[in-house]
Amino acid sequence: MATNTGTAALPLKLVVVGGGIGGLACAYALQKVGHYVVLIEQTDGQFKSKRGMRCPPNMTRPLYDWGLGPELEEVAVKASGISFLLGGTGEKIGMTVFHEQIMKAFRADFLFVQHGQIYSMLTSLALSVGVEIRYSSSVVDIDPYGGVPPLVNGHSPSTSSSSLPSTPSTFSTSSFPPSPSRVHFDPSGQPAVYLDSGEILSADIVFGVDGRESLVRRTVIRARDCEWADDQNAWSINLSIPTEQMKEDDDLRDLCVSEDWTIWLGEGYGVYGCLTDKKSTYSLVIIWPETPNDKLGSSSWYEEWPVENIDWDSRVLEVRLRKMIKLAKTFTCVKDSVGEPIDSWIHESGRVVLAGDAAHPLLPTGSHHVAMAIEDAVTLSHLLSHVSTASTIPLLLSAYEDLRQHRSHLVQTSESRKRAFTSFPRGLEQETRDRGLREAMRQAKLDWEEADEDYLREEWREYVDLFGYDAREAVEDWWTKWGPLVRRGVRYSLSDGTERSLSDTDVDEVSFDHQEVKSAQVEVSVSSVSADTSDILQILPVL
Repeated sequence: MATNTGTAALPLKLVVVGGGIGGLACAYALQKVGHYVVLIEQTDGQFKSKRGMRCPPNMTRPLYDWGLGPELEEVAVKASGISFLLGGTGEKIGMTVFHEQIMKAFRADFLFVQHGQIYSMLTSLALSVGVEIRYSSSVVDIDPYGGVPPLVNGHSPSTSSSSLPSTPSTFSTSSFPPSPSRVHFDPSGQPAVYLDSGEILSADIVFGVDGRESLVRRTVIRARDCEWADDQNAWSINLSIPTEQMKEDDDLRDLCVSEDWTIWLGEGYGVYGCLTDKKSTYSLVIIWPETPNDKLGSSSWYEEWPVENIDWDSRVLEVRLRKMIKLAKTFTCVKDSVGEPIDSWIHESGRVVLAGDAAHPLLPTGSHHVAMAIEDAVTLSHLLSHVSTASTIPLLLSAYEDLRQHRSHLVQTSESRKRAFTSFPRGLEQETRDRGLREAMRQAKLDWEEADEDYLREEWREYVDLFGYDAREAVEDWWTKWGPLVRRGVRYSLSDGTERSLSDTDVDEVSFDHQEVKSAQVEVSVSSVSADTSDILQILPVL
């Protein structure tokens, strides 16, 4: 197991709200670099979902870095590529091959694994470095100013004009274990986290990693008088089928050995299938344009329903899909939609920060929504490992927001386009898609040595941007450019002609342009025909 390396020069007291995969990843990564983390989770932590997850290379790479490679090897299935099938007939019309030469350049694999398995691994990691996990504990409110109204032009506003909630008199104050003497923060500047037990936790920073229905997000955005818009326009039905039962059916037997991510392309719907748990389970995700049953009482990953409760006309699905639905005993159902981006993930106090699903307007059943939470954890931990004084905190958090919002926008655009691609209604777009997939499949079937260079370049252009991103390297690039300024607190010129130091000014006055800092992505460089086939497609760092 990993150990606490304690690289942070100024250890901070942190509260992470939300103990899902994203929260566990943030808590572990932040504790590992030397901070003190308490994780608040409203469940008892016992639920281990068998729902299948796709772990693209940009997610598995940090998991490997965290030492989870051997554990993933025991349970995961390594994807060999993507197969595109027609939803109504099952005819295969397209494929993408994950060539070994390309995946090796990513330094990570595309894996299929169960949600509960990743959850268990990250729980063990967090506990191994000393994270304090509070199960069955809910946050009921957050005071981002710790009960002290913020200064406005150097003066405290009147009580009537303050937007702070009143502090319940029944709460008893609590804090973290004593920090080393070199930690000197003004308690009046620390946010307060109110728990349902009546306890109050104070911290230097509160991280909201509490999902799409985030309470912390409401604290962050109410200062900006905006809301998280969410257009509930589709449903995700999730089923797990034992492959032992599938092997008894001649139609289903081939799916029990395929290591492809199988995508059924439907008219207004889409279906994703993959093997998990060392091929003992087949995970099926059906994206449906309406609820599978109007009588379902809730939309939650945690509540399972008898498969007999699915009330829809499944005749549009190919026979294998209908058979697998019957073999599944239960299903979970959640709304599959995307929210509008919010303008900032950081409260105006600079002490409450969003990450994971609380921040990203991503599809919950896409390939990257969990990966983005892992990337957030890596970004935050590497940035906050550089905290040396209290004044550097808002600068580093601003860098987190700049780096991650830019990345989030790129991923959201890609995910939304891919979702539409799988569910085109009958018409010109669908015909064009199917024709393109059929033509590309002829190239994809070729061996690496025979594949056309132009085809490889075009086929992998977007995957390279998505899979090749390395959050750690993105922070290192940012720190190379801006770190010396942050460390020295050098003076710089403001737009009004005056000068200030980085250590005594609001972060809003400093713009860290992410476009000037080359993020750690990769580009495709196709050489001329070479006897060394590994040179045909090279994945090279952007310099």
